[in-house]
Amino acid sequence: MANFEITNNYNQQIIAHNIRNIISERGLTQTQAGERIGITQQQMASYISKIQPRTISAVNLMLFAKAMSKPVGYFYKDNS
Repeated sequence: MANFEITNNYNQQIIAHNIRNIISERGLTQTQAGERIGITQQQMASYISKIQPRTISAVNLMLFAKAMSKPVGYFYKDNS
């Protein structure tokens, strides 16, 4: 179970990092990014937190990827 938790946390960090990068590259605020997929700034902030990101749902990740014209797989790659 511990290995799953480590892997899951690592994946959450990668996804959060990639979402932060896209938001920054596009010059969007967290509010604007959230509005594109129908969530609040607070929800977006929780998904991209550097300390303990909340897991983004598959649906919201798919919607965000579509809104940013990126494949969903892009967010799982370690692009750092």
